[in-house]
Amino acid sequence: MKAGEERRGLVVVMAWSLAGCAAALLLSAHSRMLGDETLLLAVCALIASATAVEIDRPLLIDGSFVPSILAAAFLGPAPAITVAAIAEFGSWPTDRRRRPTMVCVNLIGICLPNLLVAGVMSAFQRDDLLFFAVLTAACVLALALNAVLVTSMVAFLEEDPAPRRLTRLLSLTPPFGINAALAVGAAAIYVSAGAATAVVVLVMTAAFNYVVRQAVTARTHAERLLTLAKNRERLVAEALDAEGRARGELAASLHDGAVQTLLTARQDLADIDGARSRELSEAITAIDQTLQHLRGAIRELHPAILRNAGLESALQAVASQHARRGGFTVALSIDPEAIGTHDTFVLSTVRELLANAATHANASTVFVELRRLDDEVALSVRDDGRGFAPHERAEAVRKGHVGLESIRDRVTALEGTCEVDSSHGAGTQARVTLPLPLSSVS
Repeated sequence: MKAGEERRGLVVVMAWSLAGCAAALLLSAHSRMLGDETLLLAVCALIASATAVEIDRPLLIDGSFVPSILAAAFLGPAPAITVAAIAEFGSWPTDRRRRPTMVCVNLIGICLPNLLVAGVMSAFQRDDLLFFAVLTAACVLALALNAVLVTSMVAFLEEDPAPRRLTRLLSLTPPFGINAALAVGAAAIYVSAGAATAVVVLVMTAAFNYVVRQAVTARTHAERLLTLAKNRERLVAEALDAEGRARGELAASLHDGAVQTLLTARQDLADIDGARSRELSEAITAIDQTLQHLRGAIRELHPAILRNAGLESALQAVASQHARRGGFTVALSIDPEAIGTHDTFVLSTVRELLANAATHANASTVFVELRRLDDEVALSVRDDGRGFAPHERAEAVRKGHVGLESIRDRVTALEGTCEVDSSHGAGTQARVTLPLPLSSVS
């Protein structure tokens, strides 16, 4: 009920506003209302309105402000309203919004600011600096008034919160500035050229549309790139989450299956009566060692260690597991300021690189370093193993060893960098940098 009353109230306000514009038209001097200059400016405004540029659906902007302001500043209220009416009614069939209510809304949004400009500018001489200074201020005020009037009325009609729509007007600030500058420039030319300024106005309109379209295209392209980057980050996060769930399930399966079976077998062996034979003792020792390795693997696999103990403890668990497997020692150096933003990705990357070292490097020491560098996190994993030639890396990919390529793809999706340096006998070093969110950069 309240919304319906508000809309009816708005309709009444719109009717009175249109009536006021009509009264101003009737009471003003009509000598120039259908003169050559008025009609030329009306044609310019019509062409500009018909070629409006969509800024942000349903926000449109065009260059009709320039001829409208010229009519208001130099010809008077009646020509100004005539120019606005011809442009609005003439362009309506090509308007993408195609609603009669928008004609009324736009007429009010254009005519009221034009009447304001006409009233103010009539008090000044039209060839001095003060005139142009006041005209500049009047242009800015007229543009702001037009935007607020049109946006507020449309918000009420469409039951859309006006504050949100008004906030979207910020995207029109650059085109508004261009429009105001063009209007003042056209006014300076109009003083000396008169009706011939129409040609200049048409050129300005074409230039305005071109500049605005380029700006809109650039902004749209930037927004698409930002959306793509966010989608890629989301996919990486989902992949890491899925990997964590799979590792957790595997760890639980090992704990509840293989570990429990080995514990039972060990207990059965320990309960055998009589003196233990050497073979029996060796079997129990082998089971103990297997249990130790399995528990280490479970600790390294399960994501709970990262969640509960933090990145450094998780990296130590991963390092211990792969160090035993590869027969090397791991030197960890973790900067506390680098922890927190990319922990899941860092753990996954270090796990993959240490697995590669354990399988292929034949190294004695692997150095893992994580550092915070201004607006990014830098990870380095370096070994002193056998290394490899570039063609061997390509051959490994063809054979299905895609660990390094997978890391590179994920890093690229996070807008980071990944470099791998290696040569025979000189070991391998992988360097990964990941950007920090702006909120994390101090």
